[in-house]
Amino acid sequence: MSSFSKTSATVFMFDQVFDPVTEVVNLAPQYNSVNPGDRQNSVASRHDKGTVLSFLDGHANYFKTSYLQDHPSTGGELEPLLPDVIWDAPYRQNN
Repeated sequence: MSSFSKTSATVFMFDQVFDPVTEVVNLAPQYNSVNPGDRQNSVASRHDKGTVLSFLDGHANYFKTSYLQDHPSTGGELEPLLPDVIWDAPYRQNN
């Protein structure tokens, strides 16, 4: 845990899509819930178009899906560079 610089922003677990028929939120729904590297691309939006993220420090918070997916960057699975949500900690340590 001490190797993570921002445990309060680093995602630990989240509600991911799993049904490739009713939850088509990315370009490869047949792989829903298979690849944890999907990160923000596989956020379940069945909870009023949002989800709860659990963080390494133990807290959880609700986020709108649009907030988590808007403004993609050029690296880290196109991870948006949000101040309060880090999906790919090694990538974000340099950005």
